[in-house]
Amino acid sequence: RAKAVAEIAGVVLRQAESIRAAASEFTDGETGRLSVAATFTLARYVLPKVFREFLTRFPKIELKLLQGSSDQVCGFAASGEADIALAAHP
Repeated sequence: RAKAVAEIAGVVLRQAESIRAAASEFTDGETGRLSVAATFTLARYVLPKVFREFLTRFPKIELKLLQGSSDQVCGFAASGEADIALAAHP
C-alpha cells in the first residue's frame, strides 16, 4: 500500500508542477502551449465551448487535445505528454 500511495503522490506532484508551468506561460497572455488530455465524451461535448472561450481570451495560445479512455488520459498526463488530464472516472 505504501508503494502505491508513493507512486500516486509522485504523479500528483508531477501534475501540480505541470499545471504551474502551463499556467505561468499564460500570465502574460502572449504565447504558449497547453496540452489537454480528455476522455472522448468530454472532448466531444464539453471542451469545444471551453476551448473557444479560452482561445477568445488567449488567442496566441496553442491548444492541443489528446483523446482517449480514462486510463489513456491519465497516462498522457503521467508521462508529461499532457499538461492537464480530464476524465469522468480516475
